[in-house]
Amino acid sequence: METQQYTATYHIRHGVASMGLKRPDTSDETRAFGASGNLGAIIHAERVAYELADDYLSDPQTGKTTVKLTELREKRGGLVDVLNEVCSRLPQDRQDAVRKRFFPDGAHYVVERSWLDHVLKLQTVLEEPAA
Repeated sequence: METQQYTATYHIRHGVASMGLKRPDTSDETRAFGASGNLGAIIHAERVAYELADDYLSDPQTGKTTVKLTELREKRGGLVDVLNEVCSRLPQDRQDAVRKRFFPDGAHYVVERSWLDHVLKLQTVLEEPAA
C-alpha cells in the first residue's frame, strides 16, 4: 500500500516551571508524517500523543498532562474520523468502554499522564542498562 501524508494537531494541558513555581499552561503542536492508511495514521498519532504527554510537566491544578488529538487530516485535506475508525473495528461490547476512556468529550482522542506516570516513566528510563 502506498504511503499517504497526514497532519495531526494536538492541544496539550500541562504545567510550566518558572522561578521555582509550577503553573498551568497550554500548548498546541502539529506533526506531519506518512502512514499506509487511516488506521496506520491513527496508531502513529496515538503514539505521538503519549510521547507528548510524557514530555510535558503535569498541570499543577489537575496533577495530569492531558493531550487531545484535535484533528487528524489527510494531505488532500480530508479529516479522519478517529472515533468511527477506531470503534468500527471493535466488538460492540468494547466500544462504550473505549469511548469513555479515550474519547471523553465524544469526539477527540485524549491521553492523560499523571504525576505518578511521569515518575514511573523516569524510574524506568533511569533503570535501563547503558548500551
